[in-house]
Amino acid sequence: MPPVVAFDLFGTLAEPFGPVESLRRVTGQPELLAASWRRHQLEISWLLTAMERYEDWSAVTAHALDVALAEAGINAGPGDRERLLREGGRPQLFDDVPEALARLAAAGARLAVLSNGTAAALRTIVETTGIADRFAELVSVDEVGAYKPAPAVYRHGADRLGVAVAQLWLVSANPFDCAGAKAAGLRVAKIERGPSFSYPFAPAPDVVVADLRDVAAHIPA
Repeated sequence: MPPVVAFDLFGTLAEPFGPVESLRRVTGQPELLAASWRRHQLEISWLLTAMERYEDWSAVTAHALDVALAEAGINAGPGDRERLLREGGRPQLFDDVPEALARLAAAGARLAVLSNGTAAALRTIVETTGIADRFAELVSVDEVGAYKPAPAVYRHGADRLGVAVAQLWLVSANPFDCAGAKAAGLRVAKIERGPSFSYPFAPAPDVVVADLRDVAAHIPA
């Protein structure tokens, strides 16, 4: 049986948001605002899941932007807010992605996306970035009603892809995602796209690489 590999999208295949420079319309420190936006985005998703509530990723992203702007003391008008959300929904691929996907496809792997994003957003992003034909399935947490790292997300991914949990690989650059997937029983390849860290209580990933192109060498055909 060929390997089945599910990729996280935001932070792994693509940046979490569109160009950081687009934030300059409201702040002189766009990197700080982008980091705050991302942090609140994840925190809100975790809080919703802990409360057994669900709003889709577009709503979470909008809430997170509002919190980040308020925290920074930025009073953005409705027009700026809508532009930021629109531009933020156009993330760019990391440079190593096309070749990495090509290597795995050449090795016979069946590829999928397993993401917090909405189904519509996933489809738009993979189509506009030119990688849609690489994926057999796009799996959104909308189908579960909970966010990563809830175990149900990873189990659902395995069910959708027709494999046992232990047969599914997850490739992610997000430490919380790697920890959740490994705890749920998946095999995990962690991509270190930034400063390296791991949670002391989390199970270790099976593979750790700095470049997505190196993943193919570690996943048995």
